[in-house]
Amino acid sequence: MTPLLRFSRIKLLLFSAMIFISCWSLAQPTITSFTPSSGARGSSVTINGTNFDPLNTNNIVYFGAAKGNVINATATTLTVTVPTGATYQNISVLVPSGLTAYSAKPFIVTFPGGGTIDATSFDPRVNFASGLSPVSIAIGDLSGDGYNDIITSTITITNVQIYKNTPTVGVIDATSLDAFFTPPTQAFGHHMSIQDLDGDGQPEIALSHYNSEKVAIFKNASTILDFSPTAFAGRTDLQEAGASPGIAIADLDADGKPDVVGLTNVGTPDHYNFSIFKNNNPKGAITVGGFAARVDFTTTPGGNDIAIADFNQDGRPDIVVATLSDKMITVFKNISTPGVLDATSFDTGTSFSTGNGAYNIAVGDLDGDGLLDIAFVNYQDDNFSILRNTSASGSISFEPRISFGVNTGAHPQDIAIDDLDGDGKVDLVVANMDGNSISVFRNRSNPGDIDIATRVDFAAGSRPIAIATADLNVDGKPEIIVVNTQDNNISVYNNKIVGSGATITINTQPIDATVCDGQVATFTTDASGTTNITYHWQYATTSVGPFNDIANGGGYSNVTTKILSVNTTGNFGAGRYRCRISGDLATDVFTNDQGLFINTIPSPPGTTNQQSCSATSFALVATGGSPGNYKWYPVSTGGAAIAGATNATYNTPVLSVTTTYFVAIRNGICESSRTSIVATVDVVPKPVISVTNCTATSATLSGPAGYTTYTWSTGATGQTLVISSAGGYTLIVRDALGCDSPLSDPATFTATFCNHAPVITESLISGIVEGTVEFDLTSLVTDSDNNIDFSTLKITKQPTSGATATIDASHKLTINYAGRSFAGKDELTIEVCDLSGVCSQKVISVEVIGDIVVYTGISPNGNNQNDFWLIRYIDALDDTRLNHVSVYSRWGDAVFETDNYDNKTHVFTGISKGGSELPTGTYFYKIEFASGRKTLTGYLSLKR
Repeated sequence: MTPLLRFSRIKLLLFSAMIFISCWSLAQPTITSFTPSSGARGSSVTINGTNFDPLNTNNIVYFGAAKGNVINATATTLTVTVPTGATYQNISVLVPSGLTAYSAKPFIVTFPGGGTIDATSFDPRVNFASGLSPVSIAIGDLSGDGYNDIITSTITITNVQIYKNTPTVGVIDATSLDAFFTPPTQAFGHHMSIQDLDGDGQPEIALSHYNSEKVAIFKNASTILDFSPTAFAGRTDLQEAGASPGIAIADLDADGKPDVVGLTNVGTPDHYNFSIFKNNNPKGAITVGGFAARVDFTTTPGGNDIAIADFNQDGRPDIVVATLSDKMITVFKNISTPGVLDATSFDTGTSFSTGNGAYNIAVGDLDGDGLLDIAFVNYQDDNFSILRNTSASGSISFEPRISFGVNTGAHPQDIAIDDLDGDGKVDLVVANMDGNSISVFRNRSNPGDIDIATRVDFAAGSRPIAIATADLNVDGKPEIIVVNTQDNNISVYNNKIVGSGATITINTQPIDATVCDGQVATFTTDASGTTNITYHWQYATTSVGPFNDIANGGGYSNVTTKILSVNTTGNFGAGRYRCRISGDLATDVFTNDQGLFINTIPSPPGTTNQQSCSATSFALVATGGSPGNYKWYPVSTGGAAIAGATNATYNTPVLSVTTTYFVAIRNGICESSRTSIVATVDVVPKPVISVTNCTATSATLSGPAGYTTYTWSTGATGQTLVISSAGGYTLIVRDALGCDSPLSDPATFTATFCNHAPVITESLISGIVEGTVEFDLTSLVTDSDNNIDFSTLKITKQPTSGATATIDASHKLTINYAGRSFAGKDELTIEVCDLSGVCSQKVISVEVIGDIVVYTGISPNGNNQNDFWLIRYIDALDDTRLNHVSVYSRWGDAVFETDNYDNKTHVFTGISKGGSELPTGTYFYKIEFASGRKTLTGYLSLKR
């Protein structure tokens, strides 16, 4: 049966020109890439590009129909949380200039599904009344509350109908949508598009106004508090060439403003075209004059649907038109210059064969190869077809169509693309107008291979003519929405795909946190159930929401763990927190939301330090608080407050040493930082008099340094006092704080004053290995009192080498090194006294100088004469003791080797390495040293 109406809702794909045009007066943002390419609601996506605003809130990011939360922003990178209600459409970024960037491909919204679609995957439809004979549908968050609203249009006087979404999580029932309202002015439309046309962050409704041959644009002036017909009272009409069955919106010339494209399919042949209205509107305004005069491009007769997508990956969105009469899908390649849209902006098109009755188009990457494919319904053939995209290097090419059938006579009318089962592959759903059903086709394709599963059918109302998908009940799964034109209603099919049945159970709920400014607040949760459970904390200003993922930094840490930490310095983070918990094949769950309440910290108190010159009790005083609000502490941090000390004055116990106390002010909840107050006990110790320059007739007395006043018993006031008379002398000192010391002990002198000990000066004595050292010790000894008694000169400690040292009557030191293989520094200690019995000792150093001596003959014949090879002193010198000795035959063979040759246990006695006696002859030796000393070589004669 040929339908009276063969028009369907446009599938709008919004794309960005990714060319930076330096001459624009305003910096045009661009999106160059985003990662990951798919994800569930609440997950994070990184968007790369240019000319973003570095302030998070100045970037408005939409994932298709819903606005995401920007959690980190730089000029080239945005980190954004995927919003509830995100749809399979392109990402857009709006900056404060009113210019917008669009991604080249849609973002796939996934959920923990099971990868299957069957008759239980969707609940039976729930119906909502519409106007008379609805024919199209569009989805978008018009009110800005974070939920997807529904817009339908009719070809009767009931106009555009707007349904506000009032969701309950996971539920679709009669309360899910408010009753529709209509804008004040009528527009009889076939197809619609939802897009922000004036750069103010709110999407407008654009309608192909069929009867009047116009595009009608309803400006969105709504708010969360004012979502009513008057919010859409502003309407602007753009005149088309004829009756329009299709409309699409995208930024075609990379100027940051989305342009409007209308499709005409009736009238004379010159009316078979699509028309482009270049958008020049300033931010916040939509007028007829804000659009350039339309530019028309000729198509073949019977154009029925239009879509926009970048098929050849050249950064410019192309236009695709489905035409009935010639059974063609035609792709018009975008060859525009940035900022310019004219008759040369698109080529004449490349056409691809369709079936009979090609109607409505959907675009998406069905095989996951990164190229956008085209799907369309063939009304008369009872099937839909897919053109797999093979475009490359800027060219346009598609493989021949592959078709998939529905019930005979069902006459499919519309098609939509979305990931219905959460497996990361977009599926297809078809509205069968004469079959009164919808058919869901699960996508099993892989790159380069289109593989579509057998359809699953669900009953619809009478003559379902348009179809869409979107998450309406904020459970992260897309519902199917169908327009039943003959029943005058729309139907919603609740997505019930739950995967493997895996669940997550929350074992620990977070609780409110009340802290003081600057403290770290924590929220804790714990969950069990499925595998690979992950956590991501979310924030909202109030319990009403919306809640958005937060990122580490700026006061937050551990945002993806069980325990969230919030550093509240600067009153940061007050609001509501909950945790989104995810896991394998399970639906995300959310903890209860709890509040973070931050209280002001009082200013620290003022204090004045106190002092005393003796042990006493101090009355310490603080200022800035009220009686009872002070807390006195013995430590600067931590510790317990002093019991009962809650007022401005604190009386200390008797203090005998300087003590620091600390005081804070507490306002009942928060406590200030602590201010120190020092109780200085300045007890000056009894001074000690030191004596210098003491001779037989005088002495210099000195008081300790560091005092401001010195008072001697003689009346003198300097730090030092020179005396020449016998007697006792005392001193009192005063410090910088004005405290006096007790009287010192007296320094008493007789008429002879001081006697000095002898002085033995340092001198280096030298000798040779196995030699004798002699030295006159009198040259080393002096005495300022000239009363040395040389007869007392003696050795108190013999040489460390073991050699024997003696002192004779003439005070000559003799050290005998004969028979001792010693070289290096030797030490002994001597002592001498004066006639008063005052003695001095001194360590005397002796440098024993020598080198190793290599003997060149050996006669191991058993007569104890020259039986081994002697290398004299090799074991005595520091730089020869670690060695390696080798003996070679005249043919170069090593006959003997040893480490650390010492003439005793490591010694050559004419025996080879193998244990046999070596014959008489001449041998070659090599002596190597670990110290780096030069290697010694030569010849060794062996005679038996």
